[in-house]
Amino acid sequence: MAPVEKRIEQVRRAENLHDLIDQDQNYPFDFINYSITGYHSESNDATLVGAAVLGDLRLIIDSLSRSAPLPRNKEEPVQTAQELAKRFNVSTKSILRWRKIGLRWRWVKNEGDDRKQIVFTHDAINHFIEHHQIRIDKASHFSHLNDQVRSQLIEHARRIASDSGLSLFQTARLLANRYDRSVETIRLLIERHDRNHPQNKVFSERTGPLTSRQKKIIERAHRMGVAVDKIAAHFRRTKSTVHRAIRQRRASALQSLHIDYIHSPIFERDDADTVLLRHGSPETFSMCPHKGITDALNALPAPIRALYCRPGIEVSQQESLFVRMNYLKFKAAALYENLSRHTPKVADMDAIDQLLQQANKIRDHLIIANLAVILRITRQHVHEEPENMNQLTLLLELGNNILFKSVTSFDAGQDQSYETHLTWHLRCCYARHEPETGRAAKREPATLTAKRMQATARKMGVNLGYREPNNTTEL
Repeated sequence: MAPVEKRIEQVRRAENLHDLIDQDQNYPFDFINYSITGYHSESNDATLVGAAVLGDLRLIIDSLSRSAPLPRNKEEPVQTAQELAKRFNVSTKSILRWRKIGLRWRWVKNEGDDRKQIVFTHDAINHFIEHHQIRIDKASHFSHLNDQVRSQLIEHARRIASDSGLSLFQTARLLANRYDRSVETIRLLIERHDRNHPQNKVFSERTGPLTSRQKKIIERAHRMGVAVDKIAAHFRRTKSTVHRAIRQRRASALQSLHIDYIHSPIFERDDADTVLLRHGSPETFSMCPHKGITDALNALPAPIRALYCRPGIEVSQQESLFVRMNYLKFKAAALYENLSRHTPKVADMDAIDQLLQQANKIRDHLIIANLAVILRITRQHVHEEPENMNQLTLLLELGNNILFKSVTSFDAGQDQSYETHLTWHLRCCYARHEPETGRAAKREPATLTAKRMQATARKMGVNLGYREPNNTTEL
């Protein structure tokens, strides 16, 4: 917003300040501000690091000179990037790298030409030479590796690898000092050779990065209890590599996670943990026998009867469990939102898993306590005694699916109890259900029906805690 003349003046003042700044010293903001603008800043008493100030000053010079390019004249000699590269026998890419580490520049405009051009003043070049002479000399004497030097370097690396057993990086670092090259240059050269000559590798034991299938196998083996040492020996990797693969697989699984919960204002309270998590395991909640299902249980075959013969929970305690389950999911979701996608912490992933396990344990407890409700409503719907158990078991399976889904979507803050909520959904579903007519279906063994109900629950992540009764007698 300043006039062009003022901006040109500020460019020159910023250039002078840039050459005075010591990157190892700290400077008050007022000094920086006054040196560029000529005005004191009474409201800002911050202290700035010299190394950071230098980079900002070069950007200020760039911005100001771009908006008000200085005219190019003979009294102030300047050089372009191409001219400077030719002078020091380097590439223009080297000049670009030098700009990032301390070579200041400005924009100028030639007479009769509206195009702007980046140039380097005589003072800027001398200041950079004074502080980076070694880097300039090294870049000036740089030469590309010829075929003879490459061959010598590969053979030297082969002797080091076979005699000392050093790793690729250690070998590259040793050769970098010997051949006056960067470690990365040597490392890439050896890697390229091994990739292009698989029959004559320098590091024949080097196996390359793990594939996605290998990571999957590693994670599954670790989950099954196989020791990390054995996994590392099998894949010829270090233990740290195996641990890293396990973390990556675990983080990938978490990234696809979607945590659903019913929010409540009480979750935001500072004492939410004390209020909502004061009880122990959900099994400590008192259980009460379900009434009115004795006849319905007696009509069931023993394998299915064992599945539905479960005690219930008082209404008030059910509401408390629903709130607690959703609060645990709320805490897990909060941790998940702050989880680093690239470098997730093991402690955070452990905490998320623990919270979700606790929430799922409460969910399973609520499902088990309401299985008797499914049986009671289903038996009421089937008024007459069926000729076989097919119709009853079919409705029970439909009711189980409604129970599994509704537990996670029920809002305990509403007026009705969960049993009322579940009963309404069951009656609606059964009213829409049309039983199959025509030829009677072949009766299915009750044991097979009970196992299929268990398998359906496992697919939905529900553990019914069911054990097949001994000496069952099928009716």
